[in-house]
Amino acid sequence: MKFADMLGENTPTVMGIKLRPYCLGHVVHLQQENSLFLTTVRFQILENVTPQENVKRMSYVALELAMAALICGMTYEECTHFKECVETLKCLTPDEKKELKRLNKPNKRQQVFKTYGKTVEELAQVEKVYGDFDRTIKKLVKSGQMNLLFEVNKFNAYTENGSQFPDYDTVNKGEVHQSGTNDNWTHNVRSTLLAETNLSQTEIYNQPLQVTLFDFFKCAERNGMVKFTTDIQQQLKKQAGITI
Repeated sequence: MKFADMLGENTPTVMGIKLRPYCLGHVVHLQQENSLFLTTVRFQILENVTPQENVKRMSYVALELAMAALICGMTYEECTHFKECVETLKCLTPDEKKELKRLNKPNKRQQVFKTYGKTVEELAQVEKVYGDFDRTIKKLVKSGQMNLLFEVNKFNAYTENGSQFPDYDTVNKGEVHQSGTNDNWTHNVRSTLLAETNLSQTEIYNQPLQVTLFDFFKCAERNGMVKFTTDIQQQLKKQAGITI
């Protein structure tokens, strides 16, 4: 894969949301939500269950996909703020919710709502987006007007394409072998790039994930930890039947 291939990719619209280029910040937020869409989702309508059970399954997948799409339609910072507002709304008492609605007027929207640290306008906007979206998705699933499989496949392709990076081998004490992954890879990427490059956290979290991974592996290559496998080397390995 060429570096130029990592840039300028057209991103899809999923569940009515135009997605931003897939980035490390998206992965971090999906991890925090324990999202179903951290891995490729294979969804299909089951024939050996009741229609009600399929609707239930579809509603679960649709809501998971909707949350993943919301996350990937924002920057890391925007998503952090959105989730903070959602958590604040969950803490409000019935009386506080009524007061928030009462204060949602042009001359009062900018005031901070009680001790929650968010303005009336911020909370009201998130409440509308989150509430309307949830109701719309459930309505579409029940009416059968949503091609959920199509939406799932679009998101799968988006994350898979956005996660690709050049082939490489790790080097350890003179031995070359394929590297694996670990559960803390997002933290490792972030901490390495903060320590060894001039990139800010905002840049690391929001630039396309392919670019971030390329930067990370270039640091590793510079430190003698990996070496990139060129297209020619990869082709020779396949012809020789070699697995390193």
